[in-house]
Amino acid sequence: MFSKKLNNLIVEYPKGQQDALKRLDDYIHGLNDAQDITLTINRLYDILHPSSRSVLAVMLAGLVRDGVFEKIVRVVSPGSGTGIEEYSSISEVPEVIHDIYRDVEMEVSTENIQTLYKLKNKIN
Repeated sequence: MFSKKLNNLIVEYPKGQQDALKRLDDYIHGLNDAQDITLTINRLYDILHPSSRSVLAVMLAGLVRDGVFEKIVRVVSPGSGTGIEEYSSISEVPEVIHDIYRDVEMEVSTENIQTLYKLKNKIN
């Protein structure tokens, strides 16, 4: 069943979007309790199957607002794709960052940014 946080969110959406949240609930309940769950936008799209990307954006904003997920903006090294630093919003990302993996200063571009969603607490 839905957690209280998802119950609060589900009433905001029409039937098709409620079904998407049920798919998210099923996915989360199928995971190991010890897992640290961090998902990309593409993975969330695959899990939720929303009617559009704009609907996904609205749903993700609600999931963050209601404390189900934490939004993470990660700057990654172009050489390895490994995370260099994480921020809570795109406005916090500096224009230049030290890439510890290549030991160089690099200009941050959209190709070096990932938006991730971390499950704050496993929903029981």
